[in-house]
Amino acid sequence: MSPILDRETPSQWTTAQLTVAVRFVHLAPAMDTAGASVTAERAGSAPPEFGEVSEQPGPAVPDAPRLAQALAAAQAIQDEYTRALALSDVAARLPVDQQPAVLAQALAAAQAIQDESSRAEALSAVAARLPADQTDLLAQALAAARAIQDEDSRARALSAVAAQPGDPGSQPTAERCALIGSAWKRRAASLAREGKAFDAELASSRDWYARGMGTPGTRKFNAYCALNRVMLDALLGVTGDVDLARKAAAAARERFLASRDYWDAIMPADARLAEALCSGVLEDLAKAENEIGTVLDAYGGARAAVVENTKNWDSVVDQVELLAVFAAARERAVLADSLKAIAARLRPNGGNGGAGRSAPTAPGARAARAPAKTATVRSRAKSGTRKAGGSKRPTPGKARKTKTSRP
Repeated sequence: MSPILDRETPSQWTTAQLTVAVRFVHLAPAMDTAGASVTAERAGSAPPEFGEVSEQPGPAVPDAPRLAQALAAAQAIQDEYTRALALSDVAARLPVDQQPAVLAQALAAAQAIQDESSRAEALSAVAARLPADQTDLLAQALAAARAIQDEDSRARALSAVAAQPGDPGSQPTAERCALIGSAWKRRAASLAREGKAFDAELASSRDWYARGMGTPGTRKFNAYCALNRVMLDALLGVTGDVDLARKAAAAARERFLASRDYWDAIMPADARLAEALCSGVLEDLAKAENEIGTVLDAYGGARAAVVENTKNWDSVVDQVELLAVFAAARERAVLADSLKAIAARLRPNGGNGGAGRSAPTAPGARAARAPAKTATVRSRAKSGTRKAGGSKRPTPGKARKTKTSRP
Protein backbone atom coordinates (compact mmCIF):
# COMPACT_ATOMS: atom_id res chain seq x y z
CA MET A 1 0.00 0.00 0.00
CA SER A 2 1.21 3.49 -0.75
CA PRO A 3 2.39 5.54 2.27
CA ILE A 4 -0.13 8.19 1.23
CA LEU A 5 -2.97 5.68 1.07
CA ASP A 6 -2.00 4.35 4.53
CA ARG A 7 -3.49 7.46 6.14
CA GLU A 8 -6.78 6.75 7.86
CA THR A 9 -8.96 9.44 6.30
CA PRO A 10 -8.76 11.71 3.23
CA SER A 11 -9.49 14.70 5.48
CA GLN A 12 -5.87 14.41 6.65
CA TRP A 13 -4.48 14.79 3.15
CA THR A 14 -3.35 17.85 1.23
CA THR A 15 -4.70 18.52 -2.26
CA ALA A 16 -1.44 17.23 -3.75
CA GLN A 17 -1.66 14.03 -1.70
CA LEU A 18 -5.30 13.56 -2.68
CA THR A 19 -4.36 13.89 -6.35
CA VAL A 20 -1.51 11.39 -6.02
CA ALA A 21 -3.88 8.99 -4.22
CA VAL A 22 -6.26 9.14 -7.17
CA ARG A 23 -3.39 8.68 -9.64
CA PHE A 24 -2.10 5.71 -7.65
CA VAL A 25 -5.37 3.86 -8.14
CA HIS A 26 -5.54 4.86 -11.79
CA LEU A 27 -2.02 3.60 -12.54
CA ALA A 28 -1.75 0.67 -10.13
CA PRO A 29 -3.19 -1.96 -12.53
CA ALA A 30 -0.46 -1.07 -15.03
CA MET A 31 2.23 -1.85 -12.47
CA ASP A 32 3.36 -5.22 -11.16
CA THR A 33 1.20 -6.49 -8.31
CA ALA A 34 3.41 -9.33 -7.10
CA GLY A 35 2.89 -8.33 -3.49
CA ALA A 36 5.61 -5.72 -3.33
CA SER A 37 4.85 -2.40 -1.69
CA VAL A 38 4.20 0.28 -4.31
CA THR A 39 5.29 3.71 -3.15
CA ALA A 40 3.76 7.04 -4.02
CA GLU A 41 6.98 7.94 -5.81
CA ARG A 42 6.59 4.94 -8.09
CA ALA A 43 2.96 5.80 -8.65
CA GLY A 44 4.15 9.10 -10.12
CA SER A 45 6.22 7.41 -12.81
CA ALA A 46 4.94 6.42 -16.24
CA PRO A 47 3.74 2.81 -16.51
CA PRO A 48 6.07 0.76 -18.70
CA GLU A 49 3.45 -0.19 -21.27
CA PHE A 50 2.12 3.33 -21.82
CA GLY A 51 3.85 3.60 -25.19
CA GLU A 52 1.24 1.35 -26.82
CA VAL A 53 -2.41 2.16 -27.27
CA SER A 54 -4.35 -1.07 -27.08
CA GLU A 55 -7.72 -1.65 -28.68
CA GLN A 56 -8.60 -4.06 -25.87
CA PRO A 57 -9.97 -3.14 -22.44
CA GLY A 58 -7.32 -2.15 -19.93
CA PRO A 59 -6.04 -4.26 -17.04
CA ALA A 60 -8.31 -5.38 -14.23
CA VAL A 61 -9.59 -2.70 -11.89
CA PRO A 62 -7.93 -2.28 -8.48
CA ASP A 63 -9.46 -3.98 -5.44
CA ALA A 64 -12.60 -2.48 -3.94
CA PRO A 65 -11.01 -1.01 -0.76
CA ARG A 66 -8.43 0.86 -2.80
CA LEU A 67 -11.08 2.16 -5.16
CA ALA A 68 -13.24 3.30 -2.26
CA GLN A 69 -10.32 5.16 -0.75
CA ALA A 70 -9.44 6.80 -4.04
CA LEU A 71 -13.05 7.86 -4.51
CA ALA A 72 -13.08 9.40 -1.05
CA ALA A 73 -9.84 11.18 -1.89
CA ALA A 74 -11.28 12.59 -5.09
CA GLN A 75 -14.48 13.69 -3.36
CA ALA A 76 -12.47 15.49 -0.66
CA ILE A 77 -10.58 17.73 -3.10
CA GLN A 78 -11.79 21.29 -2.58
CA ASP A 79 -10.82 22.76 -5.93
CA GLU A 80 -13.68 22.06 -8.34
CA TYR A 81 -11.44 21.77 -11.41
CA THR A 82 -9.13 19.18 -9.85
CA ARG A 83 -12.07 17.36 -8.27
CA ALA A 84 -13.85 17.05 -11.61
CA LEU A 85 -10.76 15.56 -13.26
CA ALA A 86 -10.00 13.24 -10.35
CA LEU A 87 -13.56 11.94 -10.10
CA SER A 88 -13.71 11.24 -13.83
CA ASP A 89 -10.42 9.31 -13.58
CA VAL A 90 -11.67 7.20 -10.66
CA ALA A 91 -15.01 6.58 -12.41
CA ALA A 92 -13.21 4.85 -15.28
CA ARG A 93 -11.90 2.22 -12.84
CA LEU A 94 -15.20 1.54 -11.11
CA PRO A 95 -17.64 -1.26 -12.03
CA VAL A 96 -19.92 -0.14 -14.84
CA ASP A 97 -23.00 0.13 -12.62
CA GLN A 98 -21.18 2.53 -10.25
CA GLN A 99 -19.75 4.84 -12.88
CA PRO A 100 -22.81 7.06 -13.59
CA ALA A 101 -23.11 8.30 -9.99
CA VAL A 102 -19.44 9.30 -9.83
CA LEU A 103 -19.51 10.85 -13.29
CA ALA A 104 -22.51 12.88 -12.16
CA GLN A 105 -20.41 14.17 -9.26
CA ALA A 106 -17.59 15.02 -11.67
CA LEU A 107 -20.01 16.85 -13.93
CA ALA A 108 -21.43 18.80 -10.97
CA ALA A 109 -17.91 19.84 -9.95
CA ALA A 110 -17.18 21.00 -13.51
CA GLN A 111 -20.39 23.03 -13.64
CA ALA A 112 -19.47 24.76 -10.37
CA ILE A 113 -16.25 26.22 -11.80
CA GLN A 114 -16.56 29.99 -12.04
CA ASP A 115 -13.95 30.68 -14.71
CA GLU A 116 -15.58 29.85 -18.05
CA SER A 117 -12.38 28.76 -19.75
CA SER A 118 -11.58 26.37 -16.90
CA ARG A 119 -15.18 25.17 -16.89
CA ALA A 120 -14.95 24.37 -20.60
CA GLU A 121 -11.76 22.36 -20.08
CA ALA A 122 -13.28 20.40 -17.19
CA LEU A 123 -16.52 19.72 -19.06
CA SER A 124 -14.47 18.47 -22.00
CA ALA A 125 -12.49 16.10 -19.79
CA VAL A 126 -15.59 14.73 -18.07
CA ALA A 127 -17.38 14.35 -21.39
CA ALA A 128 -14.53 12.14 -22.59
CA ARG A 129 -15.58 9.64 -19.91
CA LEU A 130 -19.35 9.66 -20.44
CA PRO A 131 -20.66 6.45 -22.03
CA ALA A 132 -23.11 6.79 -24.89
CA ASP A 133 -26.00 5.27 -22.94
CA GLN A 134 -25.89 7.95 -20.23
CA THR A 135 -28.19 10.27 -22.13
CA ASP A 136 -29.25 12.29 -19.08
CA LEU A 137 -25.65 13.10 -18.17
CA LEU A 138 -24.80 13.88 -21.78
CA ALA A 139 -27.79 16.22 -21.99
CA GLN A 140 -26.70 17.90 -18.76
CA ALA A 141 -23.15 18.34 -20.06
CA LEU A 142 -24.46 19.71 -23.35
CA ALA A 143 -26.66 22.24 -21.52
CA ALA A 144 -23.71 23.29 -19.35
CA ALA A 145 -21.57 23.78 -22.45
CA ARG A 146 -24.24 25.86 -24.15
CA ALA A 147 -24.55 28.08 -21.06
CA ILE A 148 -20.94 29.26 -21.34
CA GLN A 149 -20.93 32.88 -22.49
CA ASP A 150 -17.39 33.12 -23.86
CA GLU A 151 -17.57 32.16 -27.53
CA ASP A 152 -14.25 30.29 -27.77
CA SER A 153 -14.77 28.43 -24.48
CA ARG A 154 -18.31 27.47 -25.48
CA ALA A 155 -17.13 26.18 -28.86
CA ARG A 156 -14.46 24.01 -27.22
CA ALA A 157 -16.88 22.55 -24.69
CA LEU A 158 -19.61 21.90 -27.26
CA SER A 159 -17.12 20.21 -29.58
CA ALA A 160 -16.00 17.83 -26.83
CA VAL A 161 -19.46 17.07 -25.42
CA ALA A 162 -21.01 16.54 -28.83
CA ALA A 163 -18.39 13.94 -29.78
CA GLN A 164 -19.62 10.35 -29.52
CA PRO A 165 -18.01 8.96 -26.36
CA GLY A 166 -16.45 5.54 -26.32
CA ASP A 167 -16.63 2.76 -23.78
CA PRO A 168 -14.95 4.19 -20.64
CA GLY A 169 -13.72 0.71 -19.79
CA SER A 170 -11.67 0.48 -22.97
CA GLN A 171 -8.56 2.33 -24.06
CA PRO A 172 -9.45 5.98 -24.85
CA THR A 173 -8.63 7.29 -28.29
CA ALA A 174 -5.51 9.39 -28.80
CA GLU A 175 -7.72 12.45 -29.14
CA ARG A 176 -9.37 11.85 -25.79
CA CYS A 177 -6.03 11.12 -24.11
CA ALA A 178 -4.76 14.43 -25.46
CA LEU A 179 -7.87 16.19 -24.19
CA ILE A 180 -7.48 14.86 -20.67
CA GLY A 181 -3.70 15.41 -20.75
CA SER A 182 -4.32 19.03 -21.67
CA ALA A 183 -6.77 19.50 -18.81
CA TRP A 184 -4.28 18.14 -16.27
CA LYS A 185 -1.51 20.29 -17.77
CA ARG A 186 -3.64 23.41 -17.51
CA ARG A 187 -4.38 22.65 -13.87
CA ALA A 188 -0.66 22.12 -13.22
CA ALA A 189 0.10 25.50 -14.77
CA SER A 190 -2.48 27.21 -12.59
CA LEU A 191 -0.96 25.69 -9.46
CA ALA A 192 2.57 26.53 -10.59
CA ARG A 193 1.67 30.18 -11.08
CA GLU A 194 0.16 30.23 -7.58
CA GLY A 195 3.35 28.82 -6.10
CA LYS A 196 1.66 25.56 -5.11
CA ALA A 197 2.75 21.94 -5.60
CA PHE A 198 1.89 20.73 -9.09
CA ASP A 199 4.08 17.69 -9.80
CA ALA A 200 1.21 15.21 -9.40
CA GLU A 201 -0.95 17.09 -11.91
CA LEU A 202 1.91 17.46 -14.38
CA ALA A 203 2.71 13.76 -14.08
CA SER A 204 -0.95 12.95 -14.73
CA SER A 205 -0.76 15.06 -17.88
CA ARG A 206 2.40 13.26 -19.00
CA ASP A 207 0.81 9.86 -18.38
CA TRP A 208 -2.28 10.68 -20.44
CA TYR A 209 -0.21 11.91 -23.36
CA ALA A 210 1.88 8.73 -23.09
CA ARG A 211 -1.28 6.62 -23.26
CA GLY A 212 -2.41 8.38 -26.42
CA MET A 213 0.76 8.45 -28.47
CA GLY A 214 0.66 4.91 -29.83
CA THR A 215 3.64 3.15 -31.37
CA PRO A 216 6.08 4.98 -33.69
CA GLY A 217 5.94 3.71 -37.24
CA THR A 218 2.35 2.55 -37.01
CA ARG A 219 -0.78 4.14 -38.42
CA LYS A 220 -1.99 5.09 -34.94
CA PHE A 221 1.16 6.90 -33.86
CA ASN A 222 0.20 10.37 -32.62
CA ALA A 223 3.05 12.86 -32.94
CA TYR A 224 1.31 15.51 -30.87
CA CYS A 225 0.86 13.23 -27.84
CA ALA A 226 4.40 11.90 -28.25
CA LEU A 227 5.97 15.37 -28.24
CA ASN A 228 3.99 16.42 -25.18
CA ARG A 229 5.10 13.27 -23.41
CA VAL A 230 8.77 13.95 -24.27
CA MET A 231 8.65 17.59 -23.17
CA LEU A 232 6.90 16.84 -19.89
CA ASP A 233 9.29 13.97 -19.18
CA ALA A 234 12.17 16.42 -19.53
CA LEU A 235 10.53 18.92 -17.19
CA LEU A 236 9.73 16.21 -14.63
CA GLY A 237 13.35 15.12 -14.56
CA VAL A 238 12.85 11.87 -16.47
CA THR A 239 15.45 11.03 -19.10
CA GLY A 240 14.11 12.53 -22.31
CA ASP A 241 13.56 10.35 -25.35
CA VAL A 242 15.34 12.20 -28.16
CA ASP A 243 14.70 9.36 -30.60
CA LEU A 244 10.96 9.56 -29.96
CA ALA A 245 11.00 13.31 -30.62
CA ARG A 246 12.75 12.71 -33.95
CA LYS A 247 10.26 10.01 -34.94
CA ALA A 248 7.42 12.41 -34.14
CA ALA A 249 9.04 15.06 -36.35
CA ALA A 250 9.40 12.58 -39.20
CA ALA A 251 5.77 11.50 -38.87
CA ALA A 252 4.58 15.12 -38.92
CA ARG A 253 6.68 15.92 -42.01
CA GLU A 254 5.31 12.91 -43.86
CA ARG A 255 1.75 13.82 -42.95
CA PHE A 256 2.28 17.45 -43.99
CA LEU A 257 3.04 16.36 -47.55
CA ALA A 258 -0.61 15.30 -47.83
CA SER A 259 -2.38 17.54 -45.33
CA ARG A 260 -0.66 20.95 -45.65
CA ASP A 261 -2.00 21.35 -42.12
CA TYR A 262 -0.63 24.18 -39.98
CA TRP A 263 0.13 21.94 -37.00
CA ASP A 264 1.79 19.27 -39.12
CA ALA A 265 4.13 22.00 -40.35
CA ILE A 266 4.87 23.29 -36.83
CA MET A 267 5.43 19.96 -35.05
CA PRO A 268 8.94 19.32 -36.44
CA ALA A 269 9.97 22.60 -34.82
CA ASP A 270 8.27 21.50 -31.60
CA ALA A 271 10.32 18.32 -31.89
CA ARG A 272 13.53 20.34 -32.16
CA LEU A 273 12.59 22.15 -28.96
CA ALA A 274 11.85 18.79 -27.33
CA GLU A 275 15.32 17.58 -28.31
CA ALA A 276 16.85 20.66 -26.74
CA LEU A 277 14.94 20.01 -23.53
CA CYS A 278 16.07 16.38 -23.46
CA SER A 279 19.73 17.13 -24.09
CA GLY A 280 20.00 19.66 -21.28
CA VAL A 281 21.85 22.11 -23.52
CA LEU A 282 19.33 24.88 -22.73
CA GLU A 283 20.56 24.68 -19.14
CA ASP A 284 24.22 25.08 -20.16
CA LEU A 285 25.10 28.78 -20.07
CA ALA A 286 27.97 28.24 -22.50
CA LYS A 287 25.81 26.53 -25.12
CA ALA A 288 22.29 27.82 -24.54
CA GLU A 289 22.46 30.82 -26.86
CA ASN A 290 23.54 28.79 -29.87
CA GLU A 291 20.83 26.19 -29.15
CA ILE A 292 18.24 28.95 -28.86
CA GLY A 293 19.22 30.08 -32.34
CA THR A 294 18.86 26.55 -33.69
CA VAL A 295 15.37 26.24 -32.22
CA LEU A 296 14.40 29.64 -33.64
CA ASP A 297 15.63 28.57 -37.06
CA ALA A 298 13.41 25.48 -36.86
CA TYR A 299 10.33 27.54 -36.04
CA GLY A 300 11.19 30.08 -38.72
CA GLY A 301 11.39 27.34 -41.34
CA ALA A 302 8.12 25.83 -40.17
CA ARG A 303 6.30 29.17 -40.39
CA ALA A 304 7.57 29.73 -43.90
CA ALA A 305 5.95 26.49 -45.07
CA VAL A 306 2.35 27.55 -44.38
CA VAL A 307 0.05 30.53 -44.58
CA GLU A 308 0.36 32.45 -41.33
CA ASN A 309 -2.37 32.09 -38.74
CA THR A 310 -1.94 34.63 -35.94
CA LYS A 311 -4.12 32.83 -33.42
CA ASN A 312 -2.38 29.50 -33.97
CA TRP A 313 1.04 31.13 -33.81
CA ASP A 314 0.13 32.73 -30.49
CA SER A 315 -0.68 29.25 -29.23
CA VAL A 316 2.75 28.02 -30.32
CA VAL A 317 4.43 30.75 -28.27
CA ASP A 318 2.05 30.24 -25.35
CA GLN A 319 3.21 26.63 -25.19
CA VAL A 320 6.86 27.68 -24.92
CA GLU A 321 5.96 30.18 -22.21
CA LEU A 322 4.07 27.46 -20.35
CA LEU A 323 7.18 25.27 -20.37
CA ALA A 324 9.09 28.21 -18.90
CA VAL A 325 6.51 28.49 -16.10
CA PHE A 326 7.04 24.84 -15.18
CA ALA A 327 10.83 25.14 -15.37
CA ALA A 328 10.86 28.22 -13.13
CA ALA A 329 8.53 26.61 -10.62
CA ARG A 330 10.84 23.60 -10.46
CA GLU A 331 13.75 25.97 -9.75
CA ARG A 332 15.52 25.29 -13.04
CA ALA A 333 16.34 28.95 -13.57
CA VAL A 334 18.69 28.67 -16.56
CA LEU A 335 16.23 26.49 -18.46
CA ALA A 336 13.38 28.87 -17.61
CA ASP A 337 15.42 31.84 -18.88
CA SER A 338 16.28 30.02 -22.11
CA LEU A 339 12.63 29.18 -22.74
CA LYS A 340 11.58 32.75 -21.97
CA ALA A 341 14.18 34.00 -24.44
CA ILE A 342 12.82 31.70 -27.16
CA ALA A 343 9.25 32.82 -26.48
CA ALA A 344 10.22 36.51 -26.48
CA ARG A 345 11.89 36.23 -29.88
CA LEU A 346 9.00 34.24 -31.35
CA ARG A 347 6.48 36.91 -30.42
CA PRO A 348 5.70 39.26 -33.35
CA ASN A 349 6.67 42.23 -31.19
CA GLY A 350 9.63 40.53 -29.59
CA GLY A 351 13.00 40.20 -31.32
CA ASN A 352 12.81 38.86 -34.85
CA GLY A 353 9.37 37.26 -34.58
CA GLY A 354 10.71 33.76 -35.11
CA ALA A 355 12.51 34.40 -38.37
CA GLY A 356 15.82 32.97 -37.22
CA ARG A 357 19.02 33.86 -35.38
CA SER A 358 19.29 37.59 -35.98
CA ALA A 359 18.99 40.05 -33.09
CA PRO A 360 19.98 37.45 -30.46
CA THR A 361 18.58 37.76 -26.95
CA ALA A 362 20.48 36.40 -23.98
CA PRO A 363 18.88 33.50 -22.12
CA GLY A 364 18.51 35.73 -19.06
CA ALA A 365 16.35 38.24 -20.89
CA ARG A 366 12.80 38.41 -19.59
CA ALA A 367 10.14 37.43 -22.08
CA ALA A 368 7.22 39.75 -22.69
CA ARG A 369 4.27 37.77 -21.41
CA ALA A 370 0.89 37.82 -23.10
CA PRO A 371 -2.37 36.78 -21.44
CA ALA A 372 -2.49 33.01 -21.12
CA LYS A 373 -4.69 31.39 -23.73
CA THR A 374 -6.66 28.23 -23.18
CA ALA A 375 -7.32 25.84 -25.98
CA THR A 376 -8.67 22.50 -26.94
CA VAL A 377 -6.41 19.78 -28.24
CA ARG A 378 -8.97 18.35 -30.64
CA SER A 379 -7.49 19.65 -33.90
CA ARG A 380 -3.90 19.10 -32.70
CA ALA A 381 -4.60 15.51 -31.71
CA LYS A 382 -6.23 14.82 -35.05
CA SER A 383 -3.23 16.33 -36.83
CA GLY A 384 -0.94 13.97 -34.95
CA THR A 385 -2.69 10.79 -36.03
CA ARG A 386 -2.65 9.47 -39.56
CA LYS A 387 -6.10 8.22 -40.49
CA ALA A 388 -6.72 5.12 -42.52
CA GLY A 389 -6.70 5.95 -46.18
CA GLY A 390 -4.69 9.14 -45.72
CA SER A 391 -5.86 12.73 -45.55
CA LYS A 392 -7.76 14.81 -48.02
CA ARG A 393 -5.40 17.19 -49.73
CA PRO A 394 -6.45 20.83 -49.49
CA THR A 395 -5.79 23.43 -52.15
CA PRO A 396 -2.00 23.39 -52.82
CA GLY A 397 -0.12 26.07 -50.97
CA LYS A 398 -2.93 26.80 -48.54
CA ALA A 399 -3.09 25.73 -44.92
CA ARG A 400 -6.19 23.99 -43.70
CA LYS A 401 -8.11 26.38 -41.47
CA THR A 402 -8.31 25.43 -37.82
CA LYS A 403 -10.48 27.12 -35.23
CA THR A 404 -8.60 25.74 -32.28
CA SER A 405 -5.17 26.01 -30.79
CA ARG A 406 -2.85 23.91 -28.74
CA PRO A 407 -2.94 23.58 -24.96
